[in-house]
Amino acid sequence: MSLAQLEKIRRFELAQIAAIVERTTPKGARLLDIGAGTGWQARHFADAGYDVTAIDMPSSVYLHDRVFPIVEYDGHRIPAGDATFDAIYSSNVLEHIAHADAFQREIRRVLKPSGVVVHVVPSGSWRLHSNLLHYPYILKRAAAIARRRPGADAPAPQDSAGRPGDSGGARRWEQILFPARDGEVGNALTEIWHFSRWRWRQLFERNGWRVESRESNHLFYTAKYLLGSRLSIAARSRLSRIAGGSCHVFVLRPTVTASSAFETAAETARIEVPGTVAAPASAPLRRDPRVLLVGPQLAGGGAQNRFRLAAQHMFGGRVAAAVLNGGSEAMSGLPVLDLGRTGVASYPRVIAALRRHIANGRYDAVLGFGIYPNIVVWAALLGQRRGPVMILSEINSPRREYLEDPTSPRGRALEWLRHRVYRSADFFAANSIDGIVDAVTYYGVDAGRTRRLPNLADPAELHRLAQEPAPHSSKGVPSICLVSRLWPRKRVDTLLEAAARLPKDIDWQIDIVGDGGSREALEQRAGRLGLAGRVVFHGWLANPHPLVARASASVLCSEYEGFSNSVLEAMMLGVPVVTSLCTSDAADMVEKGAALGFAIGDDAALAAHLTRLLTDPQQRQQLSQAARIYAKAHELPGAVAAYERLVLDAIAAISATAGRTRVPSAEVFGTHA
Repeated sequence: MSLAQLEKIRRFELAQIAAIVERTTPKGARLLDIGAGTGWQARHFADAGYDVTAIDMPSSVYLHDRVFPIVEYDGHRIPAGDATFDAIYSSNVLEHIAHADAFQREIRRVLKPSGVVVHVVPSGSWRLHSNLLHYPYILKRAAAIARRRPGADAPAPQDSAGRPGDSGGARRWEQILFPARDGEVGNALTEIWHFSRWRWRQLFERNGWRVESRESNHLFYTAKYLLGSRLSIAARSRLSRIAGGSCHVFVLRPTVTASSAFETAAETARIEVPGTVAAPASAPLRRDPRVLLVGPQLAGGGAQNRFRLAAQHMFGGRVAAAVLNGGSEAMSGLPVLDLGRTGVASYPRVIAALRRHIANGRYDAVLGFGIYPNIVVWAALLGQRRGPVMILSEINSPRREYLEDPTSPRGRALEWLRHRVYRSADFFAANSIDGIVDAVTYYGVDAGRTRRLPNLADPAELHRLAQEPAPHSSKGVPSICLVSRLWPRKRVDTLLEAAARLPKDIDWQIDIVGDGGSREALEQRAGRLGLAGRVVFHGWLANPHPLVARASASVLCSEYEGFSNSVLEAMMLGVPVVTSLCTSDAADMVEKGAALGFAIGDDAALAAHLTRLLTDPQQRQQLSQAARIYAKAHELPGAVAAYERLVLDAIAAISATAGRTRVPSAEVFGTHA
């Protein structure tokens, strides 16, 4: 198919799309064209009065035919800030994206909450007819070659968008013998199903979109464009009434936007703005409930520390605690039940042990911390109609965690369980905006039974630990500190690349605290970048706070997080924070002036922020003051009141709606009344 022929088809489709955009989006609004090709469609919208951004891959076959400015991108991260565009449009692009679910999330990120998305995607009927006409096309091609008069309508193999295919060598013979698949999944036969309206709808709905409308493009054509220009656009339109249109046109809107989901959770949790935790309701706490907290283990990172502090401080420390594994330890006199997890095969035994413990303990509420404790709590309470209230809490962005590993048996099993477990919770909590949004948007949790919780940190304990001697201390040399597991998704490589850009005429040192599978590769990378004398890999440290406290900046480079404890602790120690914009909370703290932000992987922007902090004491002081204010909502003892209120509200709500009896008794905790 020539560009001229392709343009005729796209012009017909564009009239349909333009009508949708004009009906839903006012002139002057910002519009994003994904996979813009030559850019003539983007030019049409720009001429119509829209503020258009067009993006495409640098490998586009239309690179030298562009008629409109195209912003090149990597196919993963859309080069725009959150909630930038009023409308987003793509034509025959989504089928060529292997990371389809992750890219839908990226589209949601850059779309305004009230925005609209229009996708033109190939249909199952296009795939079916392309397969049926494959061999007639081959015969036509062979006849043209035999006559040594190649037909004008016999182009090289191509995809649905008209892109020339690979016509050389083995690939060419394969395309002659078998119809080539057009997208990234399956083959030419299975694409009949993959391109059906039901499969496209599944993709959109499971990623939090509401399908506002779906219609045909009212045009018939196939991959081989067999009849070429001899079949007019009008004839192709009439033929589509019988054979079906070659594309679906989907109009989408977000089902629950990040802001609206969080607003609902914030109102329920009495969080006035993200990062600001209001005081609990004034109703007096008459008696303590009998509460069991179930966590992963005691030792570890921020999630484990949050569990430990909750167990120590909720209701004055008068709660019970159990861990999946970690030894029969005591935390400041608090007994901890070790459920004895040793591997996947041990889970039935762990669940049975917890079920017995709950039955014997006569608990009013059980609160899980994290995905594996949540699953164990859910399984232990299955079938207990009058059992304790089940409160599950998420410490991460569950959808992002799944999308990191969507094809492995483990990833699929956890996603299947999340859908069932989280919907079953009497109340669902998370310590991050994204945790709440994911639960409501992807996992069907009732927004009215969600609660945003603060993180927990003890500033007195942090400052005491920060006074201890720092390992590898370089007094007088400004330092940059990163505390993180050394995994690929933590993107510590971004800090190393940024460090290579820092000025060489000033003294500085980078302290990297943590361990993991990426450590060796990161050390080698530091060496290649000439940073061996400036970067210190400390490994895992039980107490990283002396290194953090003396730093000029604390850095987070992750692809995603929940609400990072390392960021929060740095803020409480008065250390300026520079964070990747990997979460809604990160964007929120940057917007409030409590941190500096950079796009994930943008080492140039990170280097610019670090240079400013290393050389500008006033900037460090301003950021430090704003960070202390932002972090105050998460400080003990005040922040723990939000956890106590969650338990009491959940007990009251379930007692009222399910007829359960929840009367906490004074004898539960001995002499405490």
